[in-house]
Amino acid sequence: MYRTLLISLVLLCSCSGIQPVPQPPATLSVLTEADKQLLAQQICSIPEYAVYEESTQSFRDRLYNAGYYWKDTQATYHLMDGDGCFPTRLFIRTQDAKLYVAMAEVMEEAHLGTSVCEVTDNPDEPFSEEWHCNLALDTLITDADCGKMPPAGLWQKIAGSTP
Repeated sequence: MYRTLLISLVLLCSCSGIQPVPQPPATLSVLTEADKQLLAQQICSIPEYAVYEESTQSFRDRLYNAGYYWKDTQATYHLMDGDGCFPTRLFIRTQDAKLYVAMAEVMEEAHLGTSVCEVTDNPDEPFSEEWHCNLALDTLITDADCGKMPPAGLWQKIAGSTP
């Protein structure tokens, strides 16, 4: 009897097109193209070569076409691989439109943690206060390559480590 019920249920689901829909974690929000464009435009306003070594055009191409964008209830993020002297970078645009950049601190192949700076509008001093947190950005890149979602409450964890 249970077998007949189970077979009937399977047939019903397969015939009606009912399929389980994977749900993102509750802390993630729908990322729109407008969210990506807003963040990318704000990143492009950073003075040239402040957070990249490659040519400006190459950086902008990678910004729009590579890396990982996502959004949660606190911020919009873009994680991208390093180039030359600059390591992995995580750009963060908070709900109040402030822009932060977090960069992995690497010395002679040893990961030392992550430095975080607020990006300002001042071209002479594009970064304000800097602080250190123990977030491993290179691990986030590896995890993203494997399809693993970023940790919940990421900005809260980063901001919670401010001096």
